[in-house]
Amino acid sequence: MSTTADTARSIVVLLETGDAQGPRVAHLPMSTIRAFAFQREDFAEAIELFGQRWQRPGTYLLYGADVSSSDQVPTVYVGESEQVASRLRTHNSTAANSGASDYTYWSETIVLVSEDDSLSKGHVRYVERALTQAARANGEWVVKSGRDPGPGAGELPRHDSVSADRFIQEAKLLTGVLGLDLFKLQPLAQQPAVQPGEMQTSAPTISALSPTFILKATNMPGPAKMQVTGDSSFVVLSNSTAAAEAVSSLSPSYRRLRETLKNDGILKEGDGQLAFTADHAFRSIAAVTQVVSGSTLNGRVAWSDDGGKTYGQWEAERAEAAAKALAEPAIGASPGPTDPADSAKEV
Repeated sequence: MSTTADTARSIVVLLETGDAQGPRVAHLPMSTIRAFAFQREDFAEAIELFGQRWQRPGTYLLYGADVSSSDQVPTVYVGESEQVASRLRTHNSTAANSGASDYTYWSETIVLVSEDDSLSKGHVRYVERALTQAARANGEWVVKSGRDPGPGAGELPRHDSVSADRFIQEAKLLTGVLGLDLFKLQPLAQQPAVQPGEMQTSAPTISALSPTFILKATNMPGPAKMQVTGDSSFVVLSNSTAAAEAVSSLSPSYRRLRETLKNDGILKEGDGQLAFTADHAFRSIAAVTQVVSGSTLNGRVAWSDDGGKTYGQWEAERAEAAAKALAEPAIGASPGPTDPADSAKEV
């Protein structure tokens, strides 16, 4: 019979800038595998912080909700490279030059490397194939890849595959701790459609910890209201207002999503304003904020509850509590070393 001590794992999460939503690094003590997570808007900062540590073989995940359609289907790109930092710079440059038309889903990134330089090109191709296959088993996600990792891709001798399989196992665990549900065993159940003017309030749908957040902006005629659901969707409530016009700096992908919502009747124009005709779920805080405000507002500080607590503060409190619970060491286990960082906070 297994006990809690048999299955408990200690995980260290470093907040490199002290922000729970900023660049983060997760690892298991006594392991060389590192998982780096950051939002795409923090790309330059992440490269500055981690670029040297990414100049080695590794795998990476570019993911988020595809804002090119109103369904905002969760989408992930699984990739590998012998020089991960260089490959990520190429992705970022390609996205910028194409107007992001090929990257309408990319809002979050996770990089997976081994800091003892034990991974070869063959190892990371093996890992890429395994993670791609695992991702495709999740029916909620659209999976993209730089290549189709067929049966012969990334084959390794037995002694190498053993260590690579351990990397894959730890990678799935660390990505989950960092908030990515891609490798869960069972997809979430489909939720019933929301009828106009109604908000889903069943226990499995709305997080019991989620207050109603309010967004007010000078270019909006009235407030917008939002709740965070149990499947991490950001639901704007019916009758919330939205900015009638978008600023010139708003990305083409969010402009297209605004137009799609208008065409679908979810956003209705009238009296010089836009209003939501029904509750509508977005898949990221960036998407809900920029579509509603028509601008590049930071959603972590733009939304706040009746008490003045911002969404970012609320989410940071939840993330800190979850990380502390997950990082509780097993009985008799000694704490592992942490990576030094002058401004980093460990949770």
